[in-house]
Amino acid sequence: YSVSLCSFCVGATFAADVVFVSKYLTDAERTPVLMDQAHSLEGVKWDLGANKVTDKGLQTIKNEAQAFKARYVGKLLPKKYEPLSVYLRAQYESVPISDAYAFMMSLYPDTADGLDLMKGYTAVDTSNLPITSEELNGLRARLGLGLPTSEKQNVDLYPGNPDLLFVHGIPKNFPEWDATLKQMRKSALDEFQGQYPNFINDLKRALKKENDDALTLGNALFYLDYYNMAISNGQTPTKASITGDLERQEKAYYKAFFSKGLLGKNSYNRVLANAYLKHIVEMMNLKKQDLAEGTLSDK
Repeated sequence: YSVSLCSFCVGATFAADVVFVSKYLTDAERTPVLMDQAHSLEGVKWDLGANKVTDKGLQTIKNEAQAFKARYVGKLLPKKYEPLSVYLRAQYESVPISDAYAFMMSLYPDTADGLDLMKGYTAVDTSNLPITSEELNGLRARLGLGLPTSEKQNVDLYPGNPDLLFVHGIPKNFPEWDATLKQMRKSALDEFQGQYPNFINDLKRALKKENDDALTLGNALFYLDYYNMAISNGQTPTKASITGDLERQEKAYYKAFFSKGLLGKNSYNRVLANAYLKHIVEMMNLKKQDLAEGTLSDK
């Protein structure tokens, strides 16, 4: 398992007293990670495949971009999209790439259109992208944006996580932590089980999956993901419902799984935080240099 604390980020620079503005966004509303029969719920239907940004998610991204635009574009950011003025990062996955591209098109609907994954930044296999050209091309229409002008430019997106900016794929990036992480998660879930011995049975009843022996503490995350994504996208399962005390238990489960089971060792957390802080400092220094050399526009 991995946890993504931020899925894509926008770094904005401008020639003023402020040198660097950074905005981090988590995944917007999406479809569930697993959409097989075992995890499905009566009354819930999806028009997209697993782990794809939904129309509700795109509206969330559009709202975030419009708020960002009202504050910065035409004031401290250029009125037209300029790749050198906006630095866009995203994890190399379908939802973060979709969200990041949608954010930029919503920020600059007239001049940001088309997507370039910046080669050379990390080893990206562009022959096996996590998102299809059809999906990318359809985002503008799904956002309800008009056609771009002749001044449009492709959006520069830096995919991947080579500098560990995103807290993601921890076991893969730190294989020497694997045994400790597994033990931390086991201890956290054992402690949770002792505090909430009826959680799994209560969850099975709530989701109408009393006969599903496959639902355990180790994979309840995916069953909860299916339910919560349905709710967050405005769908109401016909029979399943998580309320009251079970909601409280659910929050405790997430705390055990992630806060204690994945991020429960302070020395590890300091390593993860250093990657983020190092990235911010490097970006600020680079942009100060750009400004000093006059290579960035402030118009």
